[in-house]
Amino acid sequence: MAGFVGADVNELRAFAKLVDTASRQLDDTANGLSAALGSTRWLGPDGSEFTAHWNSQYRPGLTRASGSLHGLVTILVKNADEQEATSSDAGGGAGPGGSGQGPGDGTPSGELGGKSVDDLEDLSTDELRELAEKYSKDPDAAHDWWESLTPEEQARLIENAPELVGGLDGVPALDRVAANANIAGDQIEANDARIEEIEQQLAEPWRYALSSITGAGDIQALRDELSALKNENGYLQKAVDGDVQLYTYDKDADRLVEMIGNPETATQQMTWIPGTATTMDSFYGNAKIGYGNDIQALSSSLADRVPGTLVFVTKDGYYPQWDLSHPPSDTSIAMDLGRTMAQFQTGLDASGLPPLPTTAVGHSAGLAILTASEQAGAHYENVVSLSGIGMDDGWKPQSGTSYYDYTTEGDMILAARGLHASIPEIDISGSIFDPQIHITEVEMGFPLTPSAENGFTVLDSGIGLTKPDLLDPFAGWNLVNESKDNHSLVASGRTSDEVKDGLTNLLFGKKPAGS
Repeated sequence: MAGFVGADVNELRAFAKLVDTASRQLDDTANGLSAALGSTRWLGPDGSEFTAHWNSQYRPGLTRASGSLHGLVTILVKNADEQEATSSDAGGGAGPGGSGQGPGDGTPSGELGGKSVDDLEDLSTDELRELAEKYSKDPDAAHDWWESLTPEEQARLIENAPELVGGLDGVPALDRVAANANIAGDQIEANDARIEEIEQQLAEPWRYALSSITGAGDIQALRDELSALKNENGYLQKAVDGDVQLYTYDKDADRLVEMIGNPETATQQMTWIPGTATTMDSFYGNAKIGYGNDIQALSSSLADRVPGTLVFVTKDGYYPQWDLSHPPSDTSIAMDLGRTMAQFQTGLDASGLPPLPTTAVGHSAGLAILTASEQAGAHYENVVSLSGIGMDDGWKPQSGTSYYDYTTEGDMILAARGLHASIPEIDISGSIFDPQIHITEVEMGFPLTPSAENGFTVLDSGIGLTKPDLLDPFAGWNLVNESKDNHSLVASGRTSDEVKDGLTNLLFGKKPAGS
């Protein structure tokens, strides 16, 4: 038609439905594969490693693709609504209207993905987590949906659909904490059942000689598991009691973000990204006595020092470990976690929290994750490296951000800084008669160092090496151990006054001494 500009509303909505169907089919595929994997008997480290990869990388990849398609649905529906409104204003009709639609997905207010509060309460744990993952891609719309609910409806979902509320970006922080406290309570019950089973096995080892316990090593493994479960329960009980605030908690996906402070009275934010070998256990510390030498110790003390500080200690996915399959030099792990961290900040900004000046701290491999989040769109007022490993070669310092580095004297990380290589990875598929060999290059290492050349102000950590006794035959070995210990010390609650005071100054809006 000559002079026609725009789209046919009916055709646009029909196309949106097709895209939405494709999005749902991806979700169904992810759910089906997860169920199949869960029912597959695969014991041993290979099975555990694959399951961890599936939960932390492959399944989220399908969910991200589904979320991208769903984002297109939002755009298409929005354009259809605008086209219809324009046609209506001009006195014409372009098709059935979309008035009364809810946030982001063209469904009525009070519904999420076409599901009412009643529907959401009936979903399984896995289905709720899938929805949280999917709709976290548009945290502003998720926030609008949450605010469209009545207080009674919100309370029902916190109680009966906590996996959705506790993992949905855009939901206010304290509501997420309340939901995750309920999940923690459920996990305690599951752990208690396992504790009872282990205690029974240890009490009568002879009865289980042919199954669970076959020797002294297995008995010790059960004792270790028992101790770990009890310690975990001590930490989770604090979440149930309100003494620990879990902003994110999904044990199966290896996700835990602890919030320290009150978001309603916060005047500044600190995002804390720990380093290599961080696990869920790293948060538990000694649950009976509270923060000690665990990863929250330093950030917790800083929150006490500077009133109004809101801290997030993050482990939002599987972290690099000291092994060949997930080394701290693996660039892909840092980039994936960096994108997750950027999404975390976007969700926090959409949750109703006012804009806060943010100091982000990365220890060891945590610096690579932190700076990868900048590459993915996150912005911070201050970035602090605590013996950080370095940055990807695509990173650049951001305008408006101040960068600082505290590295201990003779730190073990110095040997790994600046190293970078492309390593071939060989994947063999197909049959034995028709093998398919695929070779891809895997990036390892972080070539950019936290140095003045790359925009960092290098400061004295106040942590040095002991002068060696040249007559001691173990002097060299002692120095190696001390450099390793100091690498952890700089980010612990026992760090130097130089580091504590420097971070305190940043939270007060001042520069660290020596900068």
